[in-house]
Amino acid sequence: MPGLYGNSRFFQGKGRFSLLHTCNNWTAKGLKSAGMKLSSTFSQTSLQVMSAIRELRQQCALPPNPTLKKMQRNQAAS
Repeated sequence: MPGLYGNSRFFQGKGRFSLLHTCNNWTAKGLKSAGMKLSSTFSQTSLQVMSAIRELRQQCALPPNPTLKKMQRNQAAS
């Protein structure tokens, strides 16, 4: 369903919304379940969630893939 701003979207979720249990808490909880060390309790605003993601993004970074780099070099040379 279209959201309020530009390309934003609304998605159906489970649970109840309240002032203390917002979509930002749901996002933080999902990222925490994916392995990020993120507190869903203290993620009340999108700014708090995004700031935590910026600080923790190295936890999610994949190591360089040498096979992919070789394929890209070969494609560029062709």
